[in-house]
Amino acid sequence: IVFQRSLVAAVAGVVLIAAPHVIGAPLPADAPTNVPESLWHEFVVAVTVTSFLFWALLGGVTGALHQRFSRG
Repeated sequence: IVFQRSLVAAVAGVVLIAAPHVIGAPLPADAPTNVPESLWHEFVVAVTVTSFLFWALLGGVTGALHQRFSRG
């Protein structure tokens, strides 16, 4: 997927990057906590979005730099 130059490969790459963030990690059966559920939910959303944006940006920059430096 990395070295393909097609729309299908790009979409497949984005789907593979997003899959762990969409599916998520399994939760334990019983997790008692003193953290309010709204705060927990905001944290999970913030971490998921930040992680997805980081990896998408890293992949995009790496692809652009690879393309730029592999020409010469």
